[in-house]
Amino acid sequence: MKLHRLLLPSLYSPPILTLFLVLVLLLSPSPTSSAPGDAASFLREACQRASRGDPNLTYGFCLSSLAPGSEQASSIHDLVLVSIDHAVSNTTKIRSRIKTLLKGGVFAKDPYVEACLKDCLELYSGAKLDLQWAVRFLKEKDYGSANVELSAVMDASVTCEDGFGEREGKVSPLTAENRVFFQLSSICLALVTMLP
Repeated sequence: MKLHRLLLPSLYSPPILTLFLVLVLLLSPSPTSSAPGDAASFLREACQRASRGDPNLTYGFCLSSLAPGSEQASSIHDLVLVSIDHAVSNTTKIRSRIKTLLKGGVFAKDPYVEACLKDCLELYSGAKLDLQWAVRFLKEKDYGSANVELSAVMDASVTCEDGFGEREGKVSPLTAENRVFFQLSSICLALVTMLP
């Protein structure tokens, strides 16, 4: 009993109380994590930060793109994985659209556009591989290498679109898809730069 009485007052001494408060602050959720029940506000905060830091990214696009699949995300790391998953899905859709355009023969009479489409197919195939490497690096917590892969991914849509514009009078049939993919890859890159 006597030992208990001696310890109890010392818990309330200023150094112990200060240490306790510091520990509480250190262990409380930070901007890179959130309470499980607060996923929506966490997503809003992450998208605000991402869109503020990237002029190519809009808050609304970030929010609407990440909302499906981010319900269980409790950290920026989780959101990066969700964003990469969406980007991988998008590359699959774009590649399918390109294959359909090539098989349809619409551009068979225009070898330049057909060549551009084949280049885009190759670019998006490479982007999908880069995204898969980024996931691997994220799982290893090698954020620098993940950043490099995600930076390379952004080039796919730009290079694809620019290929059509290199010849006067040629219009890309993938402009809308390239814009969406550029924004999706911007989300991935903006979020990965928030990681420690």
